[in-house]
Amino acid sequence: MSFINVASVDEIEPGTGKEVNVEGTDIVVLRSDEGDFHAMAKECPHAGVSMVDGIIEDGCVECVAHGAQFDLETGQPLSPAYDPLKIYPVQIVDGFIAVDLKA
Repeated sequence: MSFINVASVDEIEPGTGKEVNVEGTDIVVLRSDEGDFHAMAKECPHAGVSMVDGIIEDGCVECVAHGAQFDLETGQPLSPAYDPLKIYPVQIVDGFIAVDLKA
């Protein structure tokens, strides 16, 4: 795996997200209310809007545009979307959020 630092953990408050460009790829990093970090493709495959305001709940992320839900581990759609959301592995290293785009 090839993890790349994308932001400091202090840059993203619980319950919020941040859009970042990593090596030419636009992604979103969300932080749950519990403090967990999740990285995914920037755009919802259902509505094409940014996932930066996505709502994390019960192991899923919900797009605020049309309520499309995706599993945070696999990216598989739960409803009403049909196409999966690309999910990227995340690890925290020395206070930085690192994402693996190659996984």
